[in-house]
Amino acid sequence: MPIIMLMIVFQSRIARKEGIRIIYIAVGEYVDPSNRWYEPSFMEECRQMAGSDENLIKVGLFEVSVVSYSWLFLLRLDMSIMDNVVKTMCDPIV
Repeated sequence: MPIIMLMIVFQSRIARKEGIRIIYIAVGEYVDPSNRWYEPSFMEECRQMAGSDENLIKVGLFEVSVVSYSWLFLLRLDMSIMDNVVKTMCDPIV
């Protein structure tokens, strides 16, 4: 693991000990097992930063429509990705 990744993993552990929950949203071909660029070691680094699989959301590749407002770019994610993020971040109301 590169030294910068070790530093990030170390700092994420410190943050979690302080009670901060880290949600890691992994996007791209490195996290999509069906892609030829898939990299298992990258996924392991993501897991270590997130602290557990329940705090790791793997998006992989997705279709993006980019809306440009001069310097501002808005990415429109499909609803299944957004649902996954909300379910991971929010506790159900009982």
